Amino acid sequence: LSHEWRDLNGGVDGIVHAMYVDSINNELYVGGTFQHAGGNFSSCIAKWDSVQWTSIGNDTIKGHPDVRCIVKFNGDIIVGGYFDSIGMVRMNNIARWDGVRWNPMGYGFSRAVTCLLEYNGELYAGGSFEYSGNDTILHIAKWNGNNWLNLPGNAALGNDVETMTQ
Repeated sequence: LSHEWRDLNGGVDGIVHAMYVDSINNELYVGGTFQHAGGNFSSCIAKWDSVQWTSIGNDTIKGHPDVRCIVKFNGDIIVGGYFDSIGMVRMNNIARWDGVRWNPMGYGFSRAVTCLLEYNGELYAGGSFEYSGNDTILHIAKWNGNNWLNLPGNAALGNDVETMTQ
């Protein structure tokens, strides 16, 4: 075992806010405000496989581009943060990478998604949002496969959700 810090092939050229370890595939996903990883274009999210960095798609994350959280759910990478769109597709602060392209998740959210949690086969999002489409959803939501839903009793949740844990 090495007990020394080592450079990860140049790293990223900005701030990292989120990390997700895929221990099955031996990969590290990082998200933040950067535009390059290992010298290659990689808008706000990249994957490290212990040898090199790989960009996740070739599209630019737009708006206030900042990935704040990453989780794997049903085999896809889900990212949340502060962003309007990826490429030409409207995402509204949350997106799903299916291995080929970025996809919206329902209507997304009115404001930032700062944490994601996969728990008992279900996906939860937390943040500063108050709406998903026309539905009032205050700061925490559950994904039903098509849309984001309120959790029972969260109408009184008056503050942003910054983190969730099992």
